[in-house]
Amino acid sequence: MPSVNVKIKYSSTGGTPNATTTTSVQVSSKTPTESEVSAAIKKKNPKWNFIILEIK
Repeated sequence: MPSVNVKIKYSSTGGTPNATTTTSVQVSSKTPTESEVSAAIKKKNPKWNFIILEIK
């Protein structure tokens, strides 16, 4: 499975997103949809509240 880097604004406690980071997630294709990336982030970090800024 390919992986993509995703720049997100997030809160690790579930509050208002206020920190920015880049994380890598595994997806099913090299050109994933935003919903697929979002699901992968939620699976990896279930307590995070986040906004996707960029999929690289």
